[in-house]
Amino acid sequence: MLYKLTVINENGCRASNTVNVKLLKDLKIPNVFSPNGDGLHDYWDITNLDLFPNATVQIFNRNGQIIFQSKGYAIPWDGKKNGIPVPIGVYYYIINTGNNKPIKSGWLTVLR
Repeated sequence: MLYKLTVINENGCRASNTVNVKLLKDLKIPNVFSPNGDGLHDYWDITNLDLFPNATVQIFNRNGQIIFQSKGYAIPWDGKKNGIPVPIGVYYYIINTGNNKPIKSGWLTVLR
């Protein structure tokens, strides 16, 4: 949003300036998705992550191995590692939006 600020001192001197304020929306991170090809919830779609083009996303299996990572999130995770569907189960993620906000971490469940 663009705001115009005007200040008038006691002598009637006036100064104006405009400032553009951009509100960054918080991420909405689902904790379950079902990449089974039925067209519903086939991708781990993180709402508002597109507002953070330098974000990094990492997904780990229960052994701590990275199974997905990206800088930016132009294409949401499809539940595959190297083109092969990952097993049903719980996975862990770390999301760094890259704008001095706290790092987000948590779990997600892959169902089929």
